Amino acid sequence: GSIKLKGESEYKKALQQITQNLKEQSFDISKRAFTVKVIGGLRYKGIIIAGSPNGYKLALNLEDINNYGASLYSMKIRPDARVAIIGRNRYEWVVAHFANMLGGMVSVPLDKDLQFDELERSIIRSKADAIIFDEKLEESIQKIKYAEKTNLKEFICMSELNGYKSIPELLKIGNEELENANNSYIN
Repeated sequence: GSIKLKGESEYKKALQQITQNLKEQSFDISKRAFTVKVIGGLRYKGIIIAGSPNGYKLALNLEDINNYGASLYSMKIRPDARVAIIGRNRYEWVVAHFANMLGGMVSVPLDKDLQFDELERSIIRSKADAIIFDEKLEESIQKIKYAEKTNLKEFICMSELNGYKSIPELLKIGNEELENANNSYIN
């Protein structure tokens, strides 16, 4: 069934509890079928729950998805753009994937264990316009960036990393975009 949240404080408590649970568990989301439920429906109070028949659960703050998506739109990454995602399974990976799909972009998940040559060929074949990557892959991404063999125009790290845009930074930018009534992503 659905969870009904009453008021901002209850929402914050539930989100804090869900976030704590996520930090204590790891999820292999790449090999399981997930069902998705939107709880609430308010842009800033919705939570998306994704769960598999095996009992794994993941909760996402819809505000993070909207903020991240709005920041992509502000960078001119719009519907039909191809956005590659590579990294270990983590909250930022899932936020980026959902934001891509909800924003009409083509999400291109790549295996984090690909050898460099195959990773580069996969990016070329996918015609990706942007890539979101785990900081553990910085060396490979840097080689790809400077080789200039791909269509990649934007390089976004899941964590703060010198020389790259980051998801935490883009969440702030997206929040400002939405607060300034730039609602093209959510409309």
